[in-house]
Amino acid sequence: MTPTSRTQTALCAGLFAVAAVVVAGCGGSAPTPVPSVLTDPQAILTQSFAQMEAATTFHVDATIDGSVNAGALGGVLGIGVGLEGALKVDGSTLSGDMDASKPAAHLTATFPRLFGVSAEVVMVDGFSYIKLSTGQKFSKYNAPTSVFAPIASPGASLNIANELKFLKTKLDSGGALTTLSGRESVGGRDVYHLVVTVPASLSNELIGYAGSDAAGAASAVGLVLAPVDLWVYYDTLQPARVRVRASSLTLGSLDLSVILTHYGQSVNIQAPPADQVQG
Repeated sequence: MTPTSRTQTALCAGLFAVAAVVVAGCGGSAPTPVPSVLTDPQAILTQSFAQMEAATTFHVDATIDGSVNAGALGGVLGIGVGLEGALKVDGSTLSGDMDASKPAAHLTATFPRLFGVSAEVVMVDGFSYIKLSTGQKFSKYNAPTSVFAPIASPGASLNIANELKFLKTKLDSGGALTTLSGRESVGGRDVYHLVVTVPASLSNELIGYAGSDAAGAASAVGLVLAPVDLWVYYDTLQPARVRVRASSLTLGSLDLSVILTHYGQSVNIQAPPADQVQG
């Protein structure tokens, strides 16, 4: 694999990892609309997590902006990328369907400022399949069984409900502060706008569950997580949008915004045919 290919794969892996954490915290089902007369931000967040834990299917549309230091990112990910210096990811996109009940995902991504590369990712049956626009076939990897304690295990599956319970417990016990910014609109629907401030100690702790190497690297580069913006549909208390911003003098900065729609619609996510996967 060439240095450029390694860089593309590493950066794709990193951005998909960020998106995975966000989506794990934003999945939802399509329940009967819930009459919402809530004014307590913590109650709204708790009710939203309850809806998330009932996750079935949903559609994701994300945008990614910022720049990353290729060498520093490789250190955090534990991957040699073969390049140094800042790489722009402004205008990058990620979209696709998630099936939290299976669980499975089919996502496509574009990186117009990153060599113009695009990628297709299928996650199903405990495996991840990634195909870059620079290649002809999918590469197959063992998928992690957990966002916060990832262990690559063939055939195992990510349990999003368990991930959400773990995350909510940590937010409650770790001193995260939730405030209600007001009532707004997303996609023509009324939403609550919550702002969740996560203490640096809790951010580092959550990163630590991704592995001691990642935690040490993230601490070394001084990763700072800005307050997280979460918009929750007023009528169903399902998540509508989430925005996560992280920065580091060494690593760079990323601004990830995710919009979730089409809850509960039928999706059929299958692994790529064997002849489309590298042997």
